[in-house]
Amino acid sequence: MTARLSLAALLLALPGLAAADRAGEAIRVQAESFQKEGFAGYAMRRGSEVIQNATLYTKTYGTMEVALDDGTELLVGPSSSIVIDSYVYDPEGGAVGMSLAKGALRVISGRLKKDESEFRTAVANIGVRGTQFWLDVDTPGLTRLWVDEGSVIARPVDSNEVFVFDEPVYAECTRTTCREAWPPPRPIVYPIDPTARR
Repeated sequence: MTARLSLAALLLALPGLAAADRAGEAIRVQAESFQKEGFAGYAMRRGSEVIQNATLYTKTYGTMEVALDDGTELLVGPSSSIVIDSYVYDPEGGAVGMSLAKGALRVISGRLKKDESEFRTAVANIGVRGTQFWLDVDTPGLTRLWVDEGSVIARPVDSNEVFVFDEPVYAECTRTTCREAWPPPRPIVYPIDPTARR
């Protein structure tokens, strides 16, 4: 006789599969803001859970604000795409690994464990030190970085050099180096209607 497990029993036996891992929730959402898990995408609303390893993305007029469970706030600009690759939160704080594939992202760090958190782009990886900063990757081969509060640590992917940028500063990174530069205009963000997607 072959023993059978119900799907529910199987999920309980395998806690990692029991439910998607929560990282936070959307706190303000403009139209054209979505989350995709696997092949399924759906519109985000205020209060929608943000799930690890799902893709958060916006279209041309989309803008989305997300609060991670440690208090870190993310503002996802129009035509942007990010993935929260890993997120661990405990009473001591949170540790995040995140990838920005396109567009712009503002980060206001909460109780992130600074030495365990990283924001990755195609050309550089960015570490935080109690920080408010913007990342923009819409220029091919370049990560643009505005540091408004605190400091960030930038590590180009094809270099062993480490660059530290203290507020207030604008910097640009390629795959081999980073440098301070004259700041261009900030990324465009559409005002979020407080009643949108209630």
